[in-house]
Amino acid sequence: MKIFKKLIAVVAAMIFLSNTAIAQRHESPKSWLKYLSGDWYDNNGKLVLSIHDGYINGCKILYCQRVAGGGGLAGGDFCISEGAGNRLIHLSWNIQHQQSDSLAVDRRQTLHKFFPFHFESVGGVHLGMTRDEVNKKLGNDIKKISKSEVTRLTGDTFGFDDTWFVEKLGVILTFEAGSVDRIILLKSSKNVLEHSRLNCSNSLKEFAAAYQKPLPKKYLGIGHGEHISFGEGMRYIMLSNYNN
Repeated sequence: MKIFKKLIAVVAAMIFLSNTAIAQRHESPKSWLKYLSGDWYDNNGKLVLSIHDGYINGCKILYCQRVAGGGGLAGGDFCISEGAGNRLIHLSWNIQHQQSDSLAVDRRQTLHKFFPFHFESVGGVHLGMTRDEVNKKLGNDIKKISKSEVTRLTGDTFGFDDTWFVEKLGVILTFEAGSVDRIILLKSSKNVLEHSRLNCSNSLKEFAAAYQKPLPKKYLGIGHGEHISFGEGMRYIMLSNYNN
């Protein structure tokens, strides 16, 4: 009998601790909503998410959980109350209060607040383009490549998973949540960044002059929420929305 009572006590304690752990994982979404609030549109300008006063498309946000990152660069699960019940939506965002601000929904679709949401481009390809838009523009000229192939082409080791090579442009594209998040212009390419008209044949001094910025060492913020990083010996130029 004593053993049975002890067993019941142990099970009850485990349930209590489990429920407590679950409750502790739930966070108030308030601190994150200051970054997410507003209207978010797809690439065609169609309103997809309206986030205002603690609601997403009219559904109350109950809590968030498993939020990783900080400030304007983070992501996590948000629970909303719908007519059919509660539902978790995964949101990840890169928000610098610039025209490139983006919000990815369930890792499938990237939304924007401002239009145009990009600045630089290469061969008509720009950050934020969807996979369908890239395929429509480039057709069969884009092919998926491995991490080892990226290393061979750039001389650097990257951990990018969804990586594609456009041979006729001499660029490597990476995708996140269905949209282009990096454009790597290779030294072998004759194409240029279409705003500055520069490529790997130009010097850092020329880049600084073109974007009216201080002379960079390896990274250059070009404004509009976009950044350029330079490979060793100018083997490549990487355009992205990330500041490192």
